[in-house]
Amino acid sequence: MSKIMTRPQLLTRALVACALFGLGACSDPDPTPSPTPDMAADMTTDMTADLGVDMADMGDMTTPQACTLQADCPSGQVCANQQCVKTPSCQGVAQWERCQEKLNELEPGLGAGAMCQDTKCVVKCMRDDQCPGDQVCMDDGECVDFTSDLSAPEPGGQARAALQAGVGEALMRFPIGLSMAGYGLRGEGDGRYVASLGPSHGQLEGLYARAVVIDNGERELMLIRLPIIFPTFQLHEAVARYLQEKTGKNWRNSLLISGTHTHSGPARYYPLPEETLLAVGSFGTDDYHDEAFGWLFNATTEAAQAALDDKRPGKLGWTILESFDMDDEVSSDRWEQTPSFDDNRVLLMRVDDDQGVPRAVLFSLGTHGTFNDSDYYTSDAMGGMEHMLERRLGQEHGRVIPAMYFNQNGGTMSPRGDRHGHSNNEKFEQIGYRFVQKTWDTISTMETKTDISLGGVTRRFPLGYELLGYERDEFTDLLPARQELVYGGLQCSQSGNDDSDPTTYTAPTDVRCLGVHRLLYNRPPTTFLRTQLSAFEIDGLTIVTMPGELSMELGWQVLRDVSDTYSVDPFKIFTMGYAQDHNFYLTPTNLRGRKPPFPGVTLPMAPDDYPDFAFSTLQGGYEGGFSPWGYRMGDFLIGRAIEAVGLLRGQPVELGVPEVAPEQRAVRGNTPFPIDVHAPDEITTITQDVPAQIKRLEQLTFSWIGGDPGAELPQAPRVILERVEGDGSITAIETPSKRPYDNRRHLFITRLRKAALGWEWLAS
Repeated sequence: MSKIMTRPQLLTRALVACALFGLGACSDPDPTPSPTPDMAADMTTDMTADLGVDMADMGDMTTPQACTLQADCPSGQVCANQQCVKTPSCQGVAQWERCQEKLNELEPGLGAGAMCQDTKCVVKCMRDDQCPGDQVCMDDGECVDFTSDLSAPEPGGQARAALQAGVGEALMRFPIGLSMAGYGLRGEGDGRYVASLGPSHGQLEGLYARAVVIDNGERELMLIRLPIIFPTFQLHEAVARYLQEKTGKNWRNSLLISGTHTHSGPARYYPLPEETLLAVGSFGTDDYHDEAFGWLFNATTEAAQAALDDKRPGKLGWTILESFDMDDEVSSDRWEQTPSFDDNRVLLMRVDDDQGVPRAVLFSLGTHGTFNDSDYYTSDAMGGMEHMLERRLGQEHGRVIPAMYFNQNGGTMSPRGDRHGHSNNEKFEQIGYRFVQKTWDTISTMETKTDISLGGVTRRFPLGYELLGYERDEFTDLLPARQELVYGGLQCSQSGNDDSDPTTYTAPTDVRCLGVHRLLYNRPPTTFLRTQLSAFEIDGLTIVTMPGELSMELGWQVLRDVSDTYSVDPFKIFTMGYAQDHNFYLTPTNLRGRKPPFPGVTLPMAPDDYPDFAFSTLQGGYEGGFSPWGYRMGDFLIGRAIEAVGLLRGQPVELGVPEVAPEQRAVRGNTPFPIDVHAPDEITTITQDVPAQIKRLEQLTFSWIGGDPGAELPQAPRVILERVEGDGSITAIETPSKRPYDNRRHLFITRLRKAALGWEWLAS
């Protein structure tokens, strides 16, 4: 994501929050005991409060109940030193530090997951092994039943057969007015569909979920691309459960869900914790809502089901085009604090029918969807490439052929398309035009075949301070208490190191972040404490996914270390970020070693020829400052990627960290969004009609009173351009892509505004 919030803005908001909640919200001092006339009674009260016991309960403490887990103890007690003891009291959620202190006195380290809940200090779970039986640690620190079967067989059959493939797409359902994910503090105003961000007011195009399924007889893979800021572990698991219900197979190792990373897609589906010090949704995704998640889930499964229903004999081919964008007309390196690093590679994959005619084209390169920061939905730069490729495919083959963008190492890459004087929406087409120019010959001549190999493995693992290898007090927050960042940190300061000098970097112990634990009153954010990545094999191509904004530098390190470990040709490996889950920016710990072998790489020297930490989170910048798990995260993820590829290749693998359960979705019970009902005679009233004649290139606007945005789903009402022929008949107009000329394409903007009669819709 981009422009989430500047550090001064965030600190200002934190100080305001301190003022609003009182000093206890930030310093959490022990409450002052009420004075009594009996000093001995005062001392007794203090002693028993500090010990976490009540004199009236002393009889209960003579025969303490043995325990192993917190769940072994009854309500009002905690498990400390394998015995159930009365829990300390507290006076509100802001007193989590008091609870932390008192619980650590009962047992060192017990306060790690401490929070104040209903006037009692409680210990929340952080890992699955802190829960009993078949329960797992989910829902921000709660032990809950896991409600799915992981033992089902993989999707596929017994023997290799000729390839079958299916392609599906679904127009996503969400209302205009829902906030958009990508920019912190985006927009102002309110509305029924927003909480921490402003509402959207229109769309440049309809947003579609798209899916491809490929089946070689013995294994199936499903690849889904969504025009969203990023996917989540919960979404991946929910879609896998849907597919398991429909097919009886376990798709978790066979399902790739990728977000294009447009900053102008729907928000409110990211399961951020509730009850926070600051509105964490204002960081760029808005507050979670069940209905918003449901809209995204429904569109994703509709596209997946359409692909399954569409399966038929087909062919597949792929290639990696090297040095395709040496003049940076599509994208370029944006991490200014490190030396230039752009590999200029693009993965191209074609799915054909059995006659060799394309049915879908998939492509992957690194960039950001940051052209549009206005208040209307769009698939942004990546959509521009898809649209222009579909245009060329339609002209060539006379039918609709969907194009699907999958992000690569886009965390440190920005879109271009602006060097020829184009601005705003013009850049969408410009970048798409240049992309097609550079790739069309390769796409059109690619060989496809029916006999291909397929495989997939998904590695699920926990995240945590000790698991990443941090030493005590190595990774701490920015406040004077300097607490360890057990849940990670945000808005990390690199001690003023924000220059382009590769010899300077911030020492690991000098990095300061706003602790996630402080934002959440120390409630464990279990969404941040587990993640997953996958390794797929498609006809000799190895794809490694990364759960976040993968940098070009870390992407190369993954390819290099996987290649060295298993003797895989690095020219046949590709990384994809923004896939399977999201952990924000993913940057190297300290990239060293040889120069990448790719002919288009912009790095003039080998990493070993640069100073130590020249390629590292510790170089700072926006990318380095928004890496929640700090500088050790890069090496940690490389270790998990090597494990996943080893499992994919059938190698003996010793796991560095244990496997965890998938992150299942918890229904929070949010009240459904209301819908305004209008009188039928108000609807369809035309407020601005189309003129009888217009000049070429003249803009026109058609507007009418329509329904409530929640009733007009999906997205904006459809507007179609048609032509009246000489004989009075009406002919639908097609775009060169062979899709209808309507406002589902990026051809005209549809906007919404409140009018005297109701909701006025405008198509320009």
